Amino acid sequence: MNFMLVFGAFCMAAYALQIVFGMQQLKHFNTTYREMRHLGRVAIGRRAGKVKSGDYCNVCGG
Repeated sequence: MNFMLVFGAFCMAAYALQIVFGMQQLKHFNTTYREMRHLGRVAIGRRAGKVKSGDYCNVCGG
């Protein structure tokens, strides 16, 4: 039973860290996006035909 408690605590800690890091990533993305918007138009995504001349593109490959 002791192993299950330790394993459960580890899983909950990992989940909490995932939430914290995800929130930091979103905050950083929004800050960077806001800074890029001040430079001009920003195109984010994969929809064809939406990017025009003079747009900034933010591309993330996974």
